[in-house]
Amino acid sequence: MGTTTNTEAWAQRIAENILSDERAKATANERLADEHRLRRQLVPKLWHELRENLIERCKAINEAAGREIAVFEVWPNTEASIRTTDKPRRLRVEFNADAQRVYYECGSGKGEYLFRLNEDTSVVFVTPYHLPFTAAEVGESLMEKLFQSQF
Repeated sequence: MGTTTNTEAWAQRIAENILSDERAKATANERLADEHRLRRQLVPKLWHELRENLIERCKAINEAAGREIAVFEVWPNTEASIRTTDKPRRLRVEFNADAQRVYYECGSGKGEYLFRLNEDTSVVFVTPYHLPFTAAEVGESLMEKLFQSQF
């Protein structure tokens, strides 16, 4: 009878470990699914915020100069292109929803920003080195690249 009790206790312990692992995996999968759903909802909004920020910066530069210097060219909602009228410079920015990235190219430089979902469910841009930035900070950085570019 002692062997049966030991076997039952062993079986109970193994079963509890297996069930605990399964619950932990299910919880992790739910969290990943929730994070994926939130990213799909929030990342396009952050892209739109960046695009609007670039448009506002073009308007502000033109107003400050008293003439059109930065021209935001109309593109599909997944792209932005800004050219300058004082020198032949261009900034191209593209949002790739599937890759969850924003790619940019300006003059001889190019790069990308990724998106990070914070614990408070806010989304920020991050560099490949995981440095976080708001849409306004990315907009300023991209416009600086444009006006520092030689072409």
